[in-house]
Amino acid sequence: FLWLFPALATGGGVVLAQYIGRGEEGNARRSVGQLTLLLVGFSMMISVLFMLFRDELLVLLFGQIEPQVMAYARTYFTVSIISYPFLALYNVGASVFRAVGNSKLSMTVSTAANALNLIGNAILIYGFGLEVLGAGLATLASRILGAVIMLYKLLRPDCRVGMRSFGDLRFQKDMFGRILRIGIPSGLESAAFNIGKLLVASLVSTLVTAAITANAVMNTLQSIILIPTSAIHLAAVPIVGQCLGAGKAEDAKYYTKWLVGLAYICLFITAGGTLLFANPILSLFKLTPETTAVALRLLRFYFCIVVTLYPLAFTITPCLRAG
Repeated sequence: FLWLFPALATGGGVVLAQYIGRGEEGNARRSVGQLTLLLVGFSMMISVLFMLFRDELLVLLFGQIEPQVMAYARTYFTVSIISYPFLALYNVGASVFRAVGNSKLSMTVSTAANALNLIGNAILIYGFGLEVLGAGLATLASRILGAVIMLYKLLRPDCRVGMRSFGDLRFQKDMFGRILRIGIPSGLESAAFNIGKLLVASLVSTLVTAAITANAVMNTLQSIILIPTSAIHLAAVPIVGQCLGAGKAEDAKYYTKWLVGLAYICLFITAGGTLLFANPILSLFKLTPETTAVALRLLRFYFCIVVTLYPLAFTITPCLRAG
């Protein structure tokens, strides 16, 4: 469900990028208000529903886990739910500033939020002994920080597409609809993909410890391997969207091909490098020999898939979405 926030924000980012490409700053600013209204409203609705059905959701997905693990999951989930509106507000700001070409700001804010999360984890878990609650509170604090900085930047007078008054948050049917027409399919695509991942996680939780641990390690390595391509996907929306907004369809096609090619190069470097140095990298996780063997098999299989199919499946998508 957290992946729905950036997916819906993409709808606003596409609309905004096209308005900027056409030089319509007034409409661009109004689209920011509609995006804020959509994401914050949606996140609050999800928060209320998840809080009401928290225990039922956990039992439905992970009913076979030990009582102590379930208690920890309940604690972390509760704190996480409170953070959803703040995460949504951060995604609004990140989508807006990327659409205008200022991806440096979202990088800086994300770095600051993650640093706070890391430091908060160390202090609250090891310093105060709060265990899972400490991890949850550190995450909450980092998301609040990200939201506050983004909101401050959006409200500054020198922000060319920032909100000028509460009037920008007034519901505007046509523009709201434009954002939803792009955001909803994007959100459903993201939801389908992540439901698949969730079902895999649910199945893996029933396997032996070596398989569970190897899968967790592979998820961590995958998140690192995909960092460059994730950046490419974020850049695709403003680049292609502004070209199309300005009526330059041939430029949009050129940049789409260029971005797909760049994704292949990045994946060969990151996935290939991880596979090449797999043994020293896996040694950092202090795994048993059995778990290391499973993780190596997963990594080899992952490399074959990611360097052939990933850009075709995922890099073309944001380029199409920008249209």
